[in-house]
Amino acid sequence: MKRRDCSISDAGGINGDTRSGALFDLKVIDLGHFIAGPYCASLLAGLGAEVIKIEKPGSGDGARRLGPFPGDEPHLEKSGLFSYLNLGKKSVTLNLKSQNGGKAFRRLVEEADVLIENFRPDVMPSLGLAYEDLRKFNPSLIMTSISNFGQSGPYRDYRGYEIEVGALGGVQADTGEIDREPIKFGGQQLQFQAGLTAAFATMSAICYRDASGIGQHIDMAIVEVAATLKGYATMNFQETGRHRVRSGARMWQRLQQVPNVDNIPPQTRLTPGACIVILPCKDGYVCLDTELTSQWLSLCDMIGHPELKGDPRFSSLMNGAYADDLDAILKDYLKTKTQREVFEEATAWRIPAAIVNDIAQLFHDPQHRARGFFVQVEHPVLGKIDYPGHPFVMSETPWKQVSGAPTLGAHNKEVLVDRLGYSTDEMDTMTKDGVI
Repeated sequence: MKRRDCSISDAGGINGDTRSGALFDLKVIDLGHFIAGPYCASLLAGLGAEVIKIEKPGSGDGARRLGPFPGDEPHLEKSGLFSYLNLGKKSVTLNLKSQNGGKAFRRLVEEADVLIENFRPDVMPSLGLAYEDLRKFNPSLIMTSISNFGQSGPYRDYRGYEIEVGALGGVQADTGEIDREPIKFGGQQLQFQAGLTAAFATMSAICYRDASGIGQHIDMAIVEVAATLKGYATMNFQETGRHRVRSGARMWQRLQQVPNVDNIPPQTRLTPGACIVILPCKDGYVCLDTELTSQWLSLCDMIGHPELKGDPRFSSLMNGAYADDLDAILKDYLKTKTQREVFEEATAWRIPAAIVNDIAQLFHDPQHRARGFFVQVEHPVLGKIDYPGHPFVMSETPWKQVSGAPTLGAHNKEVLVDRLGYSTDEMDTMTKDGVI
């Protein structure tokens, strides 16, 4: 199905259509579960696409069983994770393993622009729903498949969690302190990054389909999303033969640990006195970053220790053995200051600094509030909840959410009866048989 001509009309809107959103005429089937697939679909929903989420009858998306829950009481309609990842979608329950469920799903595919799924590579073919099967019903279909290792290769059918995928993708090797084991990124960053990248890939395919009428299958491997984050390290290794060394929150010791450091050209090193630290103050943590000599000299003045400018212990980045000495001096200064005081004082001195926001602070950060990043949406069970918005602003077709995540199967009648033409008796039979 090719999207209709979207020329601007004098009647207002696009072709006189009063609906808003850059993707107002896009029809998406979300067959995703947990994070990567649903997040990809939610990004499209926020831009105006109609997203129909297909869920398993009775239990739904597995994310419904993951917290946080109000009062720590699990409930299918109260998962904070699910409610965030499925804003603005419609929920339809279908048992894809049943004959009638598969038939109804194919009828939805016939009129869809995009299908998003993040099952293991063997799941869709086992249901008779491989891309080659579905394109027979809709040759212009764009099917986005997200999996840990992609649809091919020796790891294709391996199962794993984010920590294994991140390790194989290379992101853990240089994350953490130099004298400790590598550590995993916090949270599920690769899952969200995969969803974001999949949305970009999907939109690229839509642009091509709109110009050519040809659909395609997008094969996305999360391990490759991880590997793309290693672009700088990849080029550094090829150019110099060196691995990037873990530095953690303190950069003083970084080059001290690199073999043959004397062979590194001076222009590639940080300046004398470079100091990158995350340290505690009165009410939390702050980051200070003096990679330029001028910034280091200003820091010495700001903390009331101008004598450090000529202190031989801190005259070179190579004196990493004295990093603890500098930390002690900085901590003595910081313990009398709040995060906001350090941030504003450092800004006045033109020293790069930041408050290390925890999640409570993030909600109230003046930058986010000024840009309206957090949006309040009414959830049918949870009530009014603040959610993160999109990380960009579109002047003509802004992102917005007009509805919360759907309750399980809330749109069965709208989609199956009103759109696909099933009778209410047929729907009752499908419910009795466990199809919906």
